[in-house]
Amino acid sequence: MKLQCIAFLWIKNSPLLDLPVGHFTMGSTSDKAIDVPEPEDKSEDQPVVSKSKASVDPWPPSLLFHNGCPLLNHGGIARTLWDIIVNVATLYIAIIVPYEITFMRANLANRPTLGLDTIMEIFFVLDILVNFRTSYEVEEVLVTDSRSICVRYVKSWLLIDIIAATPLDLLHIFNIHVIDMMHLMKTVRLVRLVRLIKKLEKYSANSTLVLSILMFSFTLIAHWAACVWYEIGLFDLGTSHWHAGWLAQMAERLERSYMANRTGGLSEADAYTGALYFTVSSMTTVGFGNISPQTKPEKWFATCLMLSGVSK
Repeated sequence: MKLQCIAFLWIKNSPLLDLPVGHFTMGSTSDKAIDVPEPEDKSEDQPVVSKSKASVDPWPPSLLFHNGCPLLNHGGIARTLWDIIVNVATLYIAIIVPYEITFMRANLANRPTLGLDTIMEIFFVLDILVNFRTSYEVEEVLVTDSRSICVRYVKSWLLIDIIAATPLDLLHIFNIHVIDMMHLMKTVRLVRLVRLIKKLEKYSANSTLVLSILMFSFTLIAHWAACVWYEIGLFDLGTSHWHAGWLAQMAERLERSYMANRTGGLSEADAYTGALYFTVSSMTTVGFGNISPQTKPEKWFATCLMLSGVSK
């Protein structure tokens, strides 16, 4: 009885019981063969789920098709070249528009840059159409559905692009009066430069590129500040203490004094040179003093400008 119990326990704990029936043969130790079952092929029984992923090719196809309609691939060379053109146009607007509104206000409708400004507006209008026909990527999945593209664009950049693409210069051509300050709406598109900066973050290890971006940013801010500084000088010319402002003081030193009716005075080039000189020297906290704030608005602006230079 004891031998039967021991044999039962040995058989129960034997690893041979884990093998499927019919897959082992008994014999000598050297002749024992164990057949391992092959995994069943269930490819015919189970559906294959496939996702249309964006190509890892550095330059994937520029054109895609959805329901027979063409659209641009967001990673293609055509879309990349278009983005470069639009970004250059945006930088042009950032530099030229503030200058035109301040230094060319007297002859804004007949300014020499009117034709080029009109071309830039056409680019911005076309960019809206291009964005409606450009794919995008979500979690490495390429989306080409037209409705999804439209919904995404409407919820993100459409309003900003419409404001920036308002054809104000075309209205000038058709003799429709436009308030000068409305041209500043074009600078709203500068928000889109945030996308460009994010793309350049992957090159942050390149010290030369980072330094170039910082220098350009400093120059652009100094340019904007020069336009504001000139506008403050024009404002002071319309007050009772007009002769105390920086424009009147600089014009007097150059023997081109302004009249009480704001006629005469500095040329456009002299005024911009003086304004840019003051803003750069203030932002670098050098301040040579030959152009200095005299009135209350000028002092407030100069204080903010110097504080911004210290905080950089």
